[in-house]
Amino acid sequence: MTVTRKLALIACCGFLIYVASYCLDSFLGGYWMKPEMDGRDRYSFGLAMPTAILWQPRIGHEALGTGDFIGAFYRPLIRLDRRFVHPTLYLSDNDGFERAGKLPVSSVHPHWREEYTKPRSTVTK
Repeated sequence: MTVTRKLALIACCGFLIYVASYCLDSFLGGYWMKPEMDGRDRYSFGLAMPTAILWQPRIGHEALGTGDFIGAFYRPLIRLDRRFVHPTLYLSDNDGFERAGKLPVSSVHPHWREEYTKPRSTVTK
């Protein structure tokens, strides 16, 4: 086997490990129940508004203006995941709050599950 073939095989194996590790990380993740900025909704003077409920992998965090090393490492796969598998929920949409409130517990990030399942009191007039 030539050196080029060995390098190509190592690169392919590394890429497959990268994708497989993200798939596991994403499977264990969920919607981060704290609204974040993603740039879609903006104030009239240009700053982004925190109206997006983003899918986050179990380990790692990636959002506009915030994130960590693992989130940066998986950024391309997180973006693809949000685009095609776990779409972002926007609180600014007509049904945004209802959709966020009706998420199954399994779709909520483990960091927020306990708080998400706590009973809430409502005030009616």
